[in-house]
Amino acid sequence: MRPMILVSTLLVLLGLSAGASEMPAAAPAPLAPQVQNGVKFLTGGVGEEEQSRLLTLDKSYNLRVALTDSKGEYLSGVDVTIQKVGGHDLVQTTTFGPILLAELAPGRYVIRTSDVGRRPEERVVDVPKLPKQTRLYVAMPEEGVS
Repeated sequence: MRPMILVSTLLVLLGLSAGASEMPAAAPAPLAPQVQNGVKFLTGGVGEEEQSRLLTLDKSYNLRVALTDSKGEYLSGVDVTIQKVGGHDLVQTTTFGPILLAELAPGRYVIRTSDVGRRPEERVVDVPKLPKQTRLYVAMPEEGVS
């Protein structure tokens, strides 16, 4: 009986059990554009190679958001919401790196950022028509730090 328990345990650890095919779908790959409510956006920028790739894609987007802590260290895994002023949420995502690029219709938008243990931030920005770009730098201090 023990060999059967050992084999079953190994199969579960390797993800080969009968239920393994029911695993949730993988998140979008970093630097893969996504679309929500007609807004194309992407996030990334972890490491020099990814940052270089983002710079080549940068000119196709009219909003660039860079996320740091209060010391200027890049942040990833930040929840970001983009909302048209007076309208509904257009984008709700969690970043794969410190940079979010979005292609928006020209106008005013509210950008909200939140991360566990950090003070949420909210900014109102005017986004121009391409090829111009609004660059927003958001420093997110830890809770209780000003």
